[in-house]
Amino acid sequence: MIDVYDSAVDHRGVFGCVFERDDDTAYFYLMDMTGDESRIILAFDAHRVTTMPGDIPTAVRFSSLDDMAGLLVDGEVLAVYDLNDQTAPEGRWATEADRRRFAPH
Repeated sequence: MIDVYDSAVDHRGVFGCVFERDDDTAYFYLMDMTGDESRIILAFDAHRVTTMPGDIPTAVRFSSLDDMAGLLVDGEVLAVYDLNDQTAPEGRWATEADRRRFAPH
């Protein structure tokens, strides 16, 4: 059985992200960290990850400007939450432009 769990919180403590995977499902969650208890804002079905080997490295991290959260699989940004519009953040598969936002500087 595969069980993977990764998480990160932005530098301001406003948003958190969690990645969970098992044999059948993979979800990338955006969390609101500002209340007494964190709560899920959005859940992105990252089902593509379930077709990958169970031991492939995963990570969750925020861009240097904290305006995007990314799910990295084997070092590549696979999915993101675009936080530029904090009233309506968007979860989606990453584009090449998104990947450049996570490139080392």
